[in-house]
Amino acid sequence: MALGSPGVEVTVIDESFYTPSQPNTVPFIFVATQQDKTNPSGGVAQGTTAANNGKVWLITSQRDLTDTFGTPYFEKDSLNQAVHGSELNEYGLQAAYSVLGLTSRAYVARADVDLGSISPSATAPTGDPVSGTYWVDTDASKYGVFEYSTTTNNGRGGFSAITPLVIDSDNVATAANGSLVPLTSFGSKGNYAIVVTPDNENTLYYKDSSNAWVVVANGFDSGKDVQVSPHTSVPTWTTSTTLTGSVWVKTSSAGAGASWVVKYYNGSTGV
Repeated sequence: MALGSPGVEVTVIDESFYTPSQPNTVPFIFVATQQDKTNPSGGVAQGTTAANNGKVWLITSQRDLTDTFGTPYFEKDSLNQAVHGSELNEYGLQAAYSVLGLTSRAYVARADVDLGSISPSATAPTGDPVSGTYWVDTDASKYGVFEYSTTTNNGRGGFSAITPLVIDSDNVATAANGSLVPLTSFGSKGNYAIVVTPDNENTLYYKDSSNAWVVVANGFDSGKDVQVSPHTSVPTWTTSTTLTGSVWVKTSSAGAGASWVVKYYNGSTGV
């Protein structure tokens, strides 16, 4: 191109090189997100369920993307400041969202990774139990503890059901000492406590008037009686021979007796 200035001539040559886009190209984006996210409509984002891991979705808009995979998540700290580079940030989903601002078609598939499972937690993460593990469900179990009183039934004597405190694998570190005897700080005078752990034979304790835990056995707490039997063998105690506070452990489930709920984990079914 010749310019009009005297003695000066400038030539501009355009040597720019552009890779031509292929016709009908649709981007394919793999993403990692939290599992079972909620979409903007309040429902479950179906693309984030475990059943749909690896499924390829044809997404046609940003709204379609957030309905299917939820809104891209980016971690913030306690001061509401963005945590850059966090492994919880959903960069792939944000990339898909940006792409769909320029085009109306994108294939998106979610990897079999739950970013929510690596979020910080106050408790240690655990995996599935080993197949064949037995679980004593201490919440659902009943222990069949009955306390005798010489004053019930118009002085003829009778039993009252007792609900003992439970020390199990969840609270043993704070409720029992190294010998699996309840701590003095645990419970109150007159309470019963049963220790149900893998290292204990389901020992029943009573907190006596001196604030000490003693094993519930014949002669405990200054001579009280103990009987362990099914409902068909009721203790034949009398008010003249038996101390108030004696204990009958009813080993059968009838009449609020013992009913231990024991469960077995099947690794094949996951239940």
